[in-house]
Amino acid sequence: MSEKPPPPEQQPSTLTFANPLPQSPRSDILEWRFPAPYHNLTLIGRSRAAWHTSFVIPQLSLLLDAGLCVNSLRPKHIFITHGHNDHCLLTPAFVNKNREKGGEDIYCPVEIEEPLKKFVMGSRECNWGGDEEMKRISEGKPGGYKIRGLREGDEVKLDGIKGGDEWWVRSVRCDHTVPCLGYLFGVVRRRLKEEYRGLKGGEIKLLREEGKEVTEGVRDEVFGFMGDGTIKVFEGGEMEKALERGLKVVICECSFLRMEHGGQAEKTKHTIWGDLEGVVRRWPKTVFVLMHFSLRYSGGEVMRFFRGLEGEGKMPGNVVVWADGEPDGLGD
Repeated sequence: MSEKPPPPEQQPSTLTFANPLPQSPRSDILEWRFPAPYHNLTLIGRSRAAWHTSFVIPQLSLLLDAGLCVNSLRPKHIFITHGHNDHCLLTPAFVNKNREKGGEDIYCPVEIEEPLKKFVMGSRECNWGGDEEMKRISEGKPGGYKIRGLREGDEVKLDGIKGGDEWWVRSVRCDHTVPCLGYLFGVVRRRLKEEYRGLKGGEIKLLREEGKEVTEGVRDEVFGFMGDGTIKVFEGGEMEKALERGLKVVICECSFLRMEHGGQAEKTKHTIWGDLEGVVRRWPKTVFVLMHFSLRYSGGEVMRFFRGLEGEGKMPGNVVVWADGEPDGLGD
């Protein structure tokens, strides 16, 4: 019988843990509250060109582009502006989370409807490990997601909004290197009919008790979410008309800040501040939320660029910059 080998010498522990990257304690997910009378709406998200763009408006169960998962919310209404990965890559992560509400309604440019369907299904098949039986069972369940392609001028409704408000969405064409849509969001508000506006509360109450319809629905355009592209989207067409009618908020890209990058902006069909500034100044009653800044600028550079304009008295007052305004949260 052979002797047992001697026990190995005790070695000091070599267990190692990774180190966290140094970072600001401030979140890189930003939020902004809409102006009155729509201050119940909150825009939450993050946007950087060629990295990711995604926003949620929780009160509308709404997702605007799916370049990343902003938080744990999985909205029912999903609008994809175009097929570039930084705007649609995480779409599969948002499907079949709302079966009890009839499933997600996903909208995109009609040109990418079929590719997006294949992309989402391919991701789901990977999730099932290629198991055909799992696919059959899952796809047979009620309340699954639906993907629908839209053309310029198409209009859809947002179902199931809390409070019963009637929200609608109309698509507008953006000028980009690939098929791209922006989306104009509005709500039907109730107001007194013209003939009853001079009456007192008690008189209106009596009319209602008599079965008279004293209010009427009025379509109010609230905000536009623009896909990538140039400022041509604001020149003529539906967006210019909406601005003329008093559109409250425009969320739009401003990829490039400095005029030396104008050639790149033109080549890639993105927006540069020097072009967008004229649009912003033309519509001073509309708030422009600027996003999608190029990664060539750090967060600090974005902040300093606009702070510099403000200090020189050259910054319009109707702008929200989608960047952290505190220096310690921005890096260099």
